[in-house]
Amino acid sequence: MSAEPEYWLELAQYELETAKAMLEKKRFVYVLVMCQQVVEKTVKALYAKLHGEIPPRIHNLVELSERCEIKLTPEQEDRLRQLSFYYIGARYPEDLSELSSINQNVAEMFYSFTLEFTEWVEKDLIEK
Repeated sequence: MSAEPEYWLELAQYELETAKAMLEKKRFVYVLVMCQQVVEKTVKALYAKLHGEIPPRIHNLVELSERCEIKLTPEQEDRLRQLSFYYIGARYPEDLSELSSINQNVAEMFYSFTLEFTEWVEKDLIEK
């Protein structure tokens, strides 16, 4: 791991390419897992820039955003909570029926959200 923002952004880019590949292959649960990782690593890039240290080992996107003092809209906060939930749910499924609601529309919506959110974090926050 590194305290360099570029390191985290490079990882996020790789995960974004993986999310796109999973969307094309219709592996919708893994689209959300990868989207969570893209957002997590992008926010960790911001954390590294702001604090000059290795980001904390947490996966809660809302908490990470708060630690970076990102002002989330209610919609952004809701989407980040959902991504965090799906990330944990896909890794440790207690009830597989919760994952069955992830269809193409849901996957495409979260993929689009991930693109918009990470672009905003990168351009408006990291590059400043």
